[in-house]
Amino acid sequence: MKGHEEEYFFGRYTPDGEGRLANLFWRDTESLLDYNAFGDVVIIDSTYKTNIYCCPVILFVGSNNHRGSVLFACAIVANEKEETFTWVIQKFLESMNNKHPKTVVTDGDEVMHTVLNKLMPTTRHRLCAWHIGRNIGQNVKDAEVQKELGKMIYASYTIDEWEDAWDNMVDKFGLENNIWITALYEKRDRWAEAFFRGQFCAGMCSTQRCKGYNGKIKTRIGRFTVFSDFLPRFDSGVRYLRNRVLLDIYKSKNHKRKYDSHLKRVEEDVFNIFTDDIFVVIKGQILLEARFSVTSRIQFGGSEDLMFYLSQYERPNRSWTVLYRPVDGVYSCSCLQYESDGILCPHIFSILKYQNVSVYPKSMILDRWTKGGGRLKIDHTAAKSGDNMSGRLLRYSALMAEAKKACHNLAYSTEGFDTGMVQLCGLVESSKNYRGSKKPRVADQEPDNGMCNVLKDPVIARTKGMHGSNVAAAVNGNVGEGNKCGKCGIPGHNIRRCPLLVVETDLAGKSVKSGRSAQSRRCDKSTKADKSGNAKQSDKSAEAGNAAKSGIAVKSGKDGESRKAAKSMKGGNSRKAAKFGNGDQSGKADKSAGIGRTASVHEQGACETVNPSKSEFEAIEVNQCKVVDSTQRSSNSLEYVTASVERDECRDDVEMADLNSQVGDT
Repeated sequence: MKGHEEEYFFGRYTPDGEGRLANLFWRDTESLLDYNAFGDVVIIDSTYKTNIYCCPVILFVGSNNHRGSVLFACAIVANEKEETFTWVIQKFLESMNNKHPKTVVTDGDEVMHTVLNKLMPTTRHRLCAWHIGRNIGQNVKDAEVQKELGKMIYASYTIDEWEDAWDNMVDKFGLENNIWITALYEKRDRWAEAFFRGQFCAGMCSTQRCKGYNGKIKTRIGRFTVFSDFLPRFDSGVRYLRNRVLLDIYKSKNHKRKYDSHLKRVEEDVFNIFTDDIFVVIKGQILLEARFSVTSRIQFGGSEDLMFYLSQYERPNRSWTVLYRPVDGVYSCSCLQYESDGILCPHIFSILKYQNVSVYPKSMILDRWTKGGGRLKIDHTAAKSGDNMSGRLLRYSALMAEAKKACHNLAYSTEGFDTGMVQLCGLVESSKNYRGSKKPRVADQEPDNGMCNVLKDPVIARTKGMHGSNVAAAVNGNVGEGNKCGKCGIPGHNIRRCPLLVVETDLAGKSVKSGRSAQSRRCDKSTKADKSGNAKQSDKSAEAGNAAKSGIAVKSGKDGESRKAAKSMKGGNSRKAAKFGNGDQSGKADKSAGIGRTASVHEQGACETVNPSKSEFEAIEVNQCKVVDSTQRSSNSLEYVTASVERDECRDDVEMADLNSQVGDT
């Protein structure tokens, strides 16, 4: 859809043999404009865990005039082989009109290094300094050696000074036979700062800009994102980061800075020319100027060129030279900082102070760092020549500039608005005669391999950092399932919520209930056999027990309380049992400690009634043997009567009668 909305959108893809998406590359119009302005340095890095297919996402990132990150292009690949990287770099150059960057920074992949040397022979390839430092920490355990190697990465030595410092380090720590140190030395021209002096890198020496870009993008996408959601979410994250440029532009136009350095007029001139972020960097160089002093000046014979010699305060062994050409007003320092970063070094500021110059030299202004950097300079001569993409963009910018002026004037009154709308509508209709043929829709284009234009989801990709077990799981299609249950091995739940465990628990509860019912039936059969003999004895025991209880209540000394106790002992229990539907001949109802359970005494014996409203888990739990202490206390006497009853055993009327007799005797 975006290819239909944007005139200069670029997108390419390749399917595999099964009609699945293998590789995808795209670049939008804003990325093209950013690359035309800031494409001198490009960072290429791969990010992982951004989609459910484990496909790496390759980002092409640079830096704008506010030192902010900008996205040039993006690609999704099936693997990280040489032919895949070759296809990606070819499409990148094709989308950028075959414009090569000056420097490319990568993470150290040798396959990418081979492809860049083949397709970009004039571009310097630099390894990420952060990755080199991390590898040093992993392969070198001596803290002193790590410190010396850190100096070798970032120190601004000359090449000869760097070679001498390396030899001294190797001799000092005995690293002649260290294989890893030897391999690091062989590719020193790709990571040491000394070998990139004079090579424009725009202050970038690592891939951390890509890492920061990845961090923002991954707030919207993750390892379980499918492609139907990946592209809209990715585009939303890119738009959010691009909107940050508006804030940087606002800061550069409206912020005011305090000029407190010893070169205030130069500092003010820098603030009016460069963006706010670059102003902060240049001001730091102005403050460092106080450390240096000019020791001598030499004029070349037959020319007006001047050579200045400088030294650092308290370090006289360190010296620098600055060449000044009055013809074009260009300064050139031996430290080569301007050639590397596009920012004047403190040595040149020292020469400006020595010459009593109060403005920033116009010849040393790099356009990419200015407030207007990145904008297409409207040159009507260049706009009229050629029908290539650059000429069309220039003509578009020139027409938009004039149209904005007209719209600004017409918006002051309603009459101007009405007149402008009529004229613009007529202009839109007449302008269609100058438009070329419309871009054909993607669905109307015939694929090169004769396959259908509808692609299937890609296969699971194997990346460099993918573990072997993850590869096997990916091949089987078990990707993105998350943790698995320890009981059944099925993902999506844990062992506490496993449905298999719930089924087993339900089956166990039913078996316990069926066992208890069988036990009750056996008790019923045994009590029926002895019904004729035990029933009479049970009745006599119950009467004797009730009489004894009534006697105890009468002995309390209070008529009212004795009558109340006797009434309670004779009729209360029977009424309470009748209330729960468990009345019997003896009038005895034993209340258990379990919730929702009553133990009733029938003529056959005592059996437990389970409340059907409770769960099977409670039924299983209460099936265990428990001892319930039944305590009875009279009103005045402190006599306690305790009877221990095993709730889950089936007791007949004889046993209950004996118990009642014992209580009555007490």
